[in-house]
Amino acid sequence: HANNTKLTPDKILEIQQLYSAGFDLQFISEKVSIKQDTINKAIKSSRITLSRGPEKIIAHTKSERTAIDNEQTFGKACSNVLDRILSCKTGVPGKIEFSDQIDLSHAGVLMSLPALLSNGLLKYEKDFYPDQGYYSITSVFITLALLALLRVKTLSQSSQIPAGELGKAIGLDRIPEVKTLRERITLFCEKCNIEEWGEKLSKDWLEDYPDLSGILYVDGHVKIYYGNKTKMPKRFVSRLRLCMSGSTDYWVNDHLGQPYFVINKAINSGMSKAIKEDIIPRTNKDIPNQPTSYELKDNPKLHRYMLVFDRECYSPNFFYELWNDHRITICTYNKNVKDKWPEEEFSVHKGSLPTGEQQKIELAERGVLLQ
Repeated sequence: HANNTKLTPDKILEIQQLYSAGFDLQFISEKVSIKQDTINKAIKSSRITLSRGPEKIIAHTKSERTAIDNEQTFGKACSNVLDRILSCKTGVPGKIEFSDQIDLSHAGVLMSLPALLSNGLLKYEKDFYPDQGYYSITSVFITLALLALLRVKTLSQSSQIPAGELGKAIGLDRIPEVKTLRERITLFCEKCNIEEWGEKLSKDWLEDYPDLSGILYVDGHVKIYYGNKTKMPKRFVSRLRLCMSGSTDYWVNDHLGQPYFVINKAINSGMSKAIKEDIIPRTNKDIPNQPTSYELKDNPKLHRYMLVFDRECYSPNFFYELWNDHRITICTYNKNVKDKWPEEEFSVHKGSLPTGEQQKIELAERGVLLQ
């Protein structure tokens, strides 16, 4: 709220800079903690002279934009100097403004923006920490998302993309440099509860598509570690046929392959243990439309949901534990199969895929008693 802070020369300069940047007097009054009536009186007495800043140069072609970006003394493509100075002094992020451009490199990634937003990219951004500096949380999140879509695997590789070109695509003069992105990610990880954020998003995805969340596919992937600061355990990387240092990520997806969440294990004790200790406690809590305890008691064949995994988890004891303790069904395949079933046991069945496509498949069924 505004108060009767004195109208010092520094305050007058700040008011003039904010007004030149396009902010109205009401916002300026709250920002500098001076009543709007006091500012109006100072304007009438000519103590404060207000004027809007010059119109920004709009570059229409790629060659014009490249020339302007290279001429900037504040940094490459840092053409919005006034907003950057104001952000340093006031902490207000730079204004996002789009302009007409021709042959803008990488602008096609904006076609994916509606899909990113519908999946919750910015849904919980305000729950964590306030905006700081020229780049808002929104700008940082969108930048990271677009870099991922452009197949940029590391932040250092982002310097190979014309910063000014991608910056125009997100409504700024340029995207954050590598150092800024690293600092913001570090701050985000320190100030925010990353696990809580991920749980909120995965729960939203489960609730948005309840028909797809009744069957979950669990798969493990080795993430190779190339650094030397941490001694990581060795793992067999099947695609390279080598044992290399790294951790294991266990992805939980719906039966279309769309991911819900991931569990990272630096010390890997096996997929079965990860399912029991890390995945089931979460899925039991978050999966929608599960039968109640009374329904499970009344119908001994009713299950909560199904887990699908590969032969790494094949174990009759594990199957029995999942059903007896949690009422979870499984779908997997056996190890070292040597006996072939007679073709006479198979018959053709028709089924509908989630896409609506009709599919024929030959199936045979045998019962297995787990004791």
